[in-house]
Amino acid sequence: MFSPPHHHGKSWVAGRGVCLKFSILKETIAIIRDMLHGVDLTGIATDAKRALVALPIAMNHLVKLNQKPDTAGKDEKPPGVKRFLDQVTKLSKAQALAGTHRDALALRNEIAFYQAVKAGLVKFTSVGVGKSKVEKEAAMRQIVAKGVLVNGVTDLYKTLGIEKPDISVLDEIFLAKLAEIPQKNLAAELLQRLINDEIQSRGRRNTTQAQKFSKKLTDAIQKYTNRGLTSAQVIEELIKLAQEIAADKPPPGMTEDEFAFYEALRENESAVREMGDPILKALAHELTDKLRKSATIDWQKRETARARMRLLVKVLLTKYKYPPDKQPDAVEKVIAQAELYADLWAVEGA
Repeated sequence: MFSPPHHHGKSWVAGRGVCLKFSILKETIAIIRDMLHGVDLTGIATDAKRALVALPIAMNHLVKLNQKPDTAGKDEKPPGVKRFLDQVTKLSKAQALAGTHRDALALRNEIAFYQAVKAGLVKFTSVGVGKSKVEKEAAMRQIVAKGVLVNGVTDLYKTLGIEKPDISVLDEIFLAKLAEIPQKNLAAELLQRLINDEIQSRGRRNTTQAQKFSKKLTDAIQKYTNRGLTSAQVIEELIKLAQEIAADKPPPGMTEDEFAFYEALRENESAVREMGDPILKALAHELTDKLRKSATIDWQKRETARARMRLLVKVLLTKYKYPPDKQPDAVEKVIAQAELYADLWAVEGA
């Protein structure tokens, strides 16, 4: 059996370790190239402009791999994207370990491209939902070799030829332009992420609105991932949903918090029929006023405050003749909504 000369033992073992790490890197890069089969990767390691053009095309391709007719639970991460993210994580680790290998250094620009695709998916698609800001920044920091690609990920909309001004995501012109981009699967993913972020943002102030639109978004995406809708059809559905969200705002003369309680009370159709809109609005107005005053009274004693709020809501629902059989459900919805505002009100009233 061959053994290295004694005085070179350590460097031989180290060199062999680097070679082993490089073989893992080569194997992982082969898997990633295979996953992107069909995407023109010519010049991505030598031409920054080509890499930038290929970035949204690669993202679109990977998102398309998610469409499986047997997609399981809605919370499951999409298979195409998830597998790609795992492989790029493995690739980044192998690169760090085989960094001194001459052939590994030659691959660094290609690796940077795959890391850019990963960062774009984490930042702009549903895979990034729930990830912390730190995780998203970590995904961006991995793109070390090409500053142009970092900018391409940061300004993905500009890379797609869309100016995304600092306005509401649900702006009509922006939605229309997004619908026109050729990468339809990616457009559907971007829309899903944008709408989801808008729903989450509204959910911090209006629980009923968030639940209502979350269900509609989930239904549309499930039909899409199960291939009940084409990417063009789901884009159309998502744009309608975005328009519906944009239109769902307080009527004249009603504050945002009053509107949140009004929507909670309107969930019950028989209440809308029997009481009528003006009475429901008056009830929402008085509820908001009384609950706001109640919340400022030592809200830190949560259980006591909650019990007081519950009693207050019951008294007001009875006063306005809210349908008795629907009152327990309405009380729960109003209390859930009040808890969102309670801390805010307590600070305002302090």
